[in-house]
Amino acid sequence: MCVNLPKQLNPHADEWRPSPPLPPPLPPLPHALFSYAPPPYYVVYLQNHTISHQQRHTPKKPLKNRLPPRLLKAKAKTPPPPPPPPPPPPPKLKWRPKNAPPLPTLKASPVAASSSNTTLMIKNIPNQLRREFMLKFLDGYCKTHSVAYDFFYLPFDFRKLGNLGYAFVNFTNAEAVVKMKKVLSGFKWREYYTEDGEFVCSHKVCEIKWARVQGKEALIRRFEKSTFVCNDMEFLPVVLEPPRDGSDRNPAAPVNVGRICRGCY
Repeated sequence: MCVNLPKQLNPHADEWRPSPPLPPPLPPLPHALFSYAPPPYYVVYLQNHTISHQQRHTPKKPLKNRLPPRLLKAKAKTPPPPPPPPPPPPPKLKWRPKNAPPLPTLKASPVAASSSNTTLMIKNIPNQLRREFMLKFLDGYCKTHSVAYDFFYLPFDFRKLGNLGYAFVNFTNAEAVVKMKKVLSGFKWREYYTEDGEFVCSHKVCEIKWARVQGKEALIRRFEKSTFVCNDMEFLPVVLEPPRDGSDRNPAAPVNVGRICRGCY
């Protein structure tokens, strides 16, 4: 059969030979096995190939399994510590009726419980009062209740020339001091006139306490060597001889205890 070609063949060309067949395609990588939509030939790959030991994920063993057997046995034999004891339950509240007897009070201090105490501390005294006014004030109550006192001290602020708001009074016996403690407790000063004629209005209320130093002799020992930085003997403690009871209109002059230091202020 003859074929008409547009060009003539090259007589010097190489001889034509068919090309060799293509090699089979390589299997896909292992990480492609977990793709979202694997093609069917991945199933064949999983059936014909196995994952090596190095490619498998081996989880780490816990620390307790790494201990040697002798330590594991010793640990298994050691009993666990006992649990701590539970806390004690709170005390139960007891109901007490409204008219129940009052609870027991604390014991009084030795100073307050002693029957030989004779010295009182008068608190909440108006600061404008002086010693002479307080002596006349005590004379009136002593005359009314038939009691007497033999020592008095009204501490003063020597710069402001006003008392510190409290005073110490020693009575002649324990019965007198108990009586005056009841009388003066809760006394309201209200309105009064001082020795200089000054009108003073005070809302203070007297509070009576037992003094720390008790007795006339102990008070004299406490103040006889004291030095007071002032220029007037009116600010010193005084001893009253004889004791004042308010019955004498012209009582004896009080005896000062201690000394003043005129050039110290």
